[in-house]
Amino acid sequence: MTIDGSASESRSYFCASPTIKPRIHEATPSASIEIPPTTRVAKRTTTSGLSSIRIRILLTILSAGSFIASQNGCRSQKSKGSSARQGDRRSSPTRADSTTQVQRFKAHGPGNSNPVVRIKTSMGQFWMELLPEKAPLSVRRFLKLVWTKQYDGTIFHRAIPGFLIQGGGWDPHMRRRPSGAPLLDESDNGLHNLRGTVAMARLDLEPDSGTGQFFINLADNLNLDFRGHHPLARGYAVFARILSGMEVVDRIAAVRTCRRKPFASDVPCTPVVIEHITRVR
Repeated sequence: MTIDGSASESRSYFCASPTIKPRIHEATPSASIEIPPTTRVAKRTTTSGLSSIRIRILLTILSAGSFIASQNGCRSQKSKGSSARQGDRRSSPTRADSTTQVQRFKAHGPGNSNPVVRIKTSMGQFWMELLPEKAPLSVRRFLKLVWTKQYDGTIFHRAIPGFLIQGGGWDPHMRRRPSGAPLLDESDNGLHNLRGTVAMARLDLEPDSGTGQFFINLADNLNLDFRGHHPLARGYAVFARILSGMEVVDRIAAVRTCRRKPFASDVPCTPVVIEHITRVR
């Protein structure tokens, strides 16, 4: 995650199988039955009567057989269609529900004594819990900028659906907002860049370059986690998580974006302003 750079967005594609509709065929007799001529009227009548009965019986048998065969075909087609639909359900990825997400967040550690802030934006507000036991330097810098109101009036200058939104460093006129000296990187604190977590932004090849800009993960961006001490393997330090209002974050990510200097893309065309950040605990 760079302050001035860009990152690629990963997407998944899903295919849905068409619904299979069974075809029912009408039953038809396979051959006609000839009636031999007779010389006597009575015999002709009797023979015609018997033949008519035989024809009706044969037609009934043929019709019943064809109907049974067609019904078996329908059941087979329905079974295949059901299997295909079940296969679609099994192969489709499932989004982690809120309970699972809470459990994963709890694994990160600290509890009710953590600081909580409310971030009011031009598109709504959300609440964020800071994690000082895991990222003390990042949390201290963030709270300092909250206290001095350095974040007030800044914007979210990057919005990439399914990836992240980033803000806290530029005003609506695209002027840089000072935030202090660079921080030591804390990405090896054991926290992961899961959906709803908040991390410190920095330059690509300079792990110790974060100053105050932050980004909110819209997906489980595990490729942004700490992988080693080489500059290319250092991750991005998670220092907070969204407690409430993630729907507002998603709404911000969905706005129309365009190019605004100094950024080549992903800047909201209509500025999304951080109006005020208040510490509520």
